[in-house]
Amino acid sequence: MTKGQWPLSLADWSPPPFPLHAFPAPVAAIAKAIAQGKQCPADFAALPMLAAACAAIGASRGLEIVPGWHELPCLYAALVAPPGSRKTPAMRAALSPAYARQQASAAQHEAGLCEEMEHVWVQDCTVEGMVQVLKKQAKGVLLVQDELVAWVLGDNKYRSGKGADRQFWLSAWSSEPVKTDRKGSGSTHIRAPFLCALGGIQPDMLPSLMDGRGREDGFVHRILFSYPDPGMPLLWGQGREGTGDGSLRKALSDWAALMERLYALEQEEHDDGIARPILLPFSAKAMKRWAAFYDRHVMAPYAPGFPLRMQGPWSKLLAYAARFALALCVMRDP
Repeated sequence: MTKGQWPLSLADWSPPPFPLHAFPAPVAAIAKAIAQGKQCPADFAALPMLAAACAAIGASRGLEIVPGWHELPCLYAALVAPPGSRKTPAMRAALSPAYARQQASAAQHEAGLCEEMEHVWVQDCTVEGMVQVLKKQAKGVLLVQDELVAWVLGDNKYRSGKGADRQFWLSAWSSEPVKTDRKGSGSTHIRAPFLCALGGIQPDMLPSLMDGRGREDGFVHRILFSYPDPGMPLLWGQGREGTGDGSLRKALSDWAALMERLYALEQEEHDDGIARPILLPFSAKAMKRWAAFYDRHVMAPYAPGFPLRMQGPWSKLLAYAARFALALCVMRDP
């Protein structure tokens, strides 16, 4: 494919390897160790790790691109794989620090050592439930669905499809203010909600993520999909080099230590008493590279052959580029 051309069909397209080279070297090594230990593509470890890290950073940090435009590390991510492709064990390993932190907080709460339990991650959560969680968890939370379709098909399930749940997830991706007025729970306002979402989905279920009435409302465009080739299954003695000598155990320990540093990041309280993210600016060198990237990105849809179906997701990638830059920078030096 030459510069300026776009493929009209993905039939003969092979997925590239996950760009682990963009990760900080220690984080890339952890992802490789998990993938090797679970005998799966690196995507199944790296994407959940990225989502977990973004949720741990939460609304404590933002990247200020120009005054009035900043991005928080919000990420909606999906692993696409057929059943039996070993995505769940890798995801479980990548999310183990979040699970451990949640369990410890729950134990402290049950023992009466803390008044409120910290909400590190949630599952099978309605919008009403998520709003209540975000009221208590200003820094943000991670939504985990082993099967992502449950997240989408669960929308409006208590209102016969007539509610505005889908709009909530659309707005939350940009941390836009949320105000809910619902019978029984009253009115709730959240100034800047933050959440990340992660799940898995089977290839034949992908169409279910689209708007039920056939409209393109931008929901699916906000989700970053990783669809690697799971490859042939490995025999017991294959691909386990270095996993029996404690290297995987050490990798998970290193990952837990880094995640705890990310969880420890706090927002900055302002004179008005409102806690807000600490905004990090571009360096002069980074701004120059961002400007070059920005120009290429916004001009790409005008290239001959650019498919119309790509315009929606392409527009979201600009924000994601900034969010990745922020997350990777903070992961490198919390």
